[in-house]
Amino acid sequence: MRPKQYLKHIYWMREAEFNQFREQFERSEQHSLFIPKEYPCEVLSPARRIGVVRPELWNKACKRQGSWYRTSDKVGQSIVVSSKPLPELEKSLWGRVSVTQFRPPRLPKTEELHLLLKDSHYTLRAPEDWPRLSEDEKVKFRRYFDSRGIFFH
Repeated sequence: MRPKQYLKHIYWMREAEFNQFREQFERSEQHSLFIPKEYPCEVLSPARRIGVVRPELWNKACKRQGSWYRTSDKVGQSIVVSSKPLPELEKSLWGRVSVTQFRPPRLPKTEELHLLLKDSHYTLRAPEDWPRLSEDEKVKFRRYFDSRGIFFH
């Protein structure tokens, strides 16, 4: 179940800046920052007040999804995700994540999806690994779609 008041603040930080923030945070809060060992998305959990995704984590469980990170201008940086604003990191604020009631006016037709895949805005930017689903991902996606009555050929 989704929380009614979900909001996360996203901060990207270079190594030296992150190390300084971590030291100050752990000294003042008297506890360690949460740093997931397996899945980057753990920092988005409503139960996590604050967490950090370190650069090396993108090469573990999220190999394909991490391809976007590895080809971005954020490569080598850590991402700090907090349930409340961190005024000391205001200059590093990248954005916020929240739950909305957005519904698209319509979904794209198959032909439109094929056109999008050929669009140069996508083809010039998409990492080489992005379209290559692992066998594990195929099984997970199939299970998810089947559970929702969505069938593909």
